[in-house]
Amino acid sequence: MGKRRNSIRTPPHYSTAERIIYSCLGIFYISAFVYVLFFTQNRWRYFPKRNFNLILFRDKIQHWQTRALHTRPENVELYKDIIGNILLFIPFPLFLFFFFRIKNFSRLLVISIAASFLIESLQYLLNVGVADVDDLVLNTIGSLLGLLVLAAIRKLRRNNHQPADHWQVADEL
Repeated sequence: MGKRRNSIRTPPHYSTAERIIYSCLGIFYISAFVYVLFFTQNRWRYFPKRNFNLILFRDKIQHWQTRALHTRPENVELYKDIIGNILLFIPFPLFLFFFFRIKNFSRLLVISIAASFLIESLQYLLNVGVADVDDLVLNTIGSLLGLLVLAAIRKLRRNNHQPADHWQVADEL
């Protein structure tokens, strides 16, 4: 029983190739994350006053209702905003898992939500963009999708590392 408890608690051992791949992906992700948050084209435009939206999807619904043709360039921005917020946070739980070895899914979700809240708060405090509750929800959806990807990766990894004779291992436990 003690042996099984220790094997559950020990971190997975990654090969050198896996470490290099995870490191490169992590550096690329954080670089893209920082770029999107701070250096994109309209990020630092001046707003006469601090902007925030606390009504869930208000602007997006109004935008959708007022546009008869949904192929206009303005609508592309709407879709980029929705999909971009989700896609930006899909890798976030994976990054926390692989680099900071946070294994608890609840903790990964809470940290992801807190990071999103911090970003929205900084946008408000620094008067950069609009602090939007929609972004918080969309980022959380992205984090949840990232957790699903992480669960699938862990399941595949576990299945690939199981011993050939499952019955023998069960008898030993």
